[in-house]
Amino acid sequence: MTHGIDFNRRQWIQSMGAAGLLGAAGFEALAQDRPLNIGMVSPLTGVAAAYGTEYAEGARAYVKAWNARGGYKGRPVGFTLLDDESTSVGSLSAFKKLATTPDTSIIWLASASSAILAVKPVTDEFA
Repeated sequence: MTHGIDFNRRQWIQSMGAAGLLGAAGFEALAQDRPLNIGMVSPLTGVAAAYGTEYAEGARAYVKAWNARGGYKGRPVGFTLLDDESTSVGSLSAFKKLATTPDTSIIWLASASSAILAVKPVTDEFA
């Protein structure tokens, strides 16, 4: 059963890049001399690893291209990738690690719905 949406890999990567760009748009007020550091939580091992590694490759490629164009408003873009091991517990642990790292500007959860739902209740603690 389809719902009328058919993305190929290139379109997906482009849309994720656009989503990342939009997510970063709210961080203009940060000091311009500091890098914009993106932390990503993705399943690199476990049952969802096939998807997570694709997400990670796309994100790395986008950050590389972004920096090749001068970064975000002249600021270099850093990238940290953590494995959620395809589990809710792993996703929560990785999120907390990124959220407590002082130089993390944005956290991107590229995980399964159940893993994201496990993180949702604690996000306000780190806002």
